[in-house]
Amino acid sequence: MTDSREYLQIKSDTLVAVGISDVGKKRKENEDEFWIDESGLIVLLADGMGGHANGAEASRCAIEIFSELLNLKKIEAEMFDGTAMVDVPTEIAKLFPIIYRAVDKTASLLWERNVELNLNLPMGTTIVGLVLVGDNHVLWFHVGDSRIYRLRESKLERLTKDHSAYQAWLDAGKRGVEPGKNIISRALGLRPIVYADTNWDKRQKDDIFVLCSDGLTDMVTDDEIKEILESEQNVYDCTHSLVEAALDAGGLDNTSVVVCRV
Repeated sequence: MTDSREYLQIKSDTLVAVGISDVGKKRKENEDEFWIDESGLIVLLADGMGGHANGAEASRCAIEIFSELLNLKKIEAEMFDGTAMVDVPTEIAKLFPIIYRAVDKTASLLWERNVELNLNLPMGTTIVGLVLVGDNHVLWFHVGDSRIYRLRESKLERLTKDHSAYQAWLDAGKRGVEPGKNIISRALGLRPIVYADTNWDKRQKDDIFVLCSDGLTDMVTDDEIKEILESEQNVYDCTHSLVEAALDAGGLDNTSVVVCRV
């Protein structure tokens, strides 16, 4: 994305979603990318790294590969060996190999690109995705520190855990020197083999999901996110207010937010 702000809105029988990506106040170019499919069943967001064109290339590559492979009509028509999983609905289980294939393909292509260019600062990207499956399920996955939140019955829950040195420090009981929050421990492109964290749940009417880059969460607290989601009247106002809150707090990075109501 090269413009200062990108906007996309989708309204379907299953989902109302609005995405906004803003370059911020300190960056000249936007390395974030997001995508919502026309059916309103798939939402993707990526935050590129590696500096300007390289970061933008990485995030764009990830979105293109994931949106191509996560073709729900094609997936529905195919049969995958080994998709039967204990206590996991078949419609969810058969998505796992697709997600892993997309992760492998993106990581491999970006790794090869880094080797080819011999970059001092390798290109890479986070990826976070939400897939509405069947009549009442939702699946999500992520690599990196882009996040998904869910607001349900006035409770805001972070559905993803950052792949970062800071999160590892928190998990270890804050032992040792506190690392910077921008040190990513897992991203597509930094290694030839990468794994995504994947989970699923039943969805409920009026669940609100937020997909966002760290341009939001480094500037706005979880409590502030919850307050904004509960105070606005519609999905567009929620998305707009979240982006504006990040800008008001300094806008130090590209800020991308997709808010979805099911």
